[in-house]
Amino acid sequence: TGTRVPLMIFAPGVSANGRTSPRVVEALSIYPTLVELCGLTRVDGLEGDSIVPLLRNPTAPYDRPALSVAGSFFT
Repeated sequence: TGTRVPLMIFAPGVSANGRTSPRVVEALSIYPTLVELCGLTRVDGLEGDSIVPLLRNPTAPYDRPALSVAGSFFT
């Protein structure tokens, strides 16, 4: 079972739009990324990390692990 899916984000004002990144990110990163792009205040306790640095520079270092679970714990 694969957990790898494409993620495409087009953000106005981000110079790297249209480029791809070799980095792996989590779906949990989508909300914090939107919060940052919209200039909103990040809520305490929010899970995930913004990937705005990767949107600006797709080859930037990114040392946050991405974890996925496939299958069921209840089998």
